[in-house]
Parts: sequence; C-alpha cells; structure tokens
Amino acid sequence: MPRTVRIAPSGYLYHVLTRGNNRQDVFEDEEDFRKYMDLLLRYKEKYRFKLYHYVLMTNHVHLVIEPGEAGGSLSEIMKGINLAYARHYKRRYGHIGHFWQDRYKSIIISNANNSGDTFPISYLFRWGHQRAIITFVGLTREGSLYPMLLMISGALLIM
Repeated sequence: MPRTVRIAPSGYLYHVLTRGNNRQDVFEDEEDFRKYMDLLLRYKEKYRFKLYHYVLMTNHVHLVIEPGEAGGSLSEIMKGINLAYARHYKRRYGHIGHFWQDRYKSIIISNANNSGDTFPISYLFRWGHQRAIITFVGLTREGSLYPMLLMISGALLIM
C-alpha cells in the first residue's frame, strides 16, 4: 500500500524531527555534527528556507524551519538534507541498511503569513531549551553524563 501524500503547505513554520533507525545514533563525533551543519547550510542556500532553531542530538535532529515561497518544498528540503547526510555516514562508517527511522515528522507551528511577528518565540524557548537541558543532563549507556559535544543547539534566526 503506498504512503499517503504529506501535506505541507508553504507559508508555515514547521517543527521537524528526524530520528536514527531504531533510535540508533546518527552522530558519532564532532566531525559528524559539523558535516550535518554544513549540509544544513548548503541546502538552506539551495532551497532558500529560513532556519530559526536547531537541536542536534546523538540519535535525532530537531529543526524549526520555514520553507520559502520561491524555494523548495518541505519534502524537497528534508529529502536533500537527510539523503546527503545518510550518504556521508554510510561512507564513513560502512553502515548498511536503513539509516533514518521512517519519514521525518513535521508539526505546523504557525502560519507565517497571518501573524505580525513571523515566529512564536515562546515556542522556541519552551521547546528548544527544554530539549537541550534534558539531553545534557541525561546519562550515557555507561552511566556518565553526556559531554557537551553530543548535543548542539542553536537559534540562528537566519532570515
């Protein structure tokens, strides 16, 4: 049975989540985090979307983005980023099989066209900082605290 078509109209802000298959790690070291950020910025240029916030954790990624009217759709953006990063990881580590778990998930945060202010900042702080704190104070499998390297969070507010 074919998958249902994703409905993601332009002119909206989205909270996007993409996770490693079986919740496995997708970032092994700082170089992987940097590669993902490089790809994110490269596809931002290509598809002209606004990136408001990001949180990269060891096994998943959160993005708050607004696809541009003249740029790519949400599906094109996420396909490009996820495919490019999966190729990097598979080449670097010899990974075989599924890399990402299911399709990315997206939640509409607000309609950027109908509000005077284009982004609900309260959502950003409530969501972003809560996730960062939970990750930072979490325990690794060995029982020690996550080092800061394993989570990168930022508010870019790139218009």
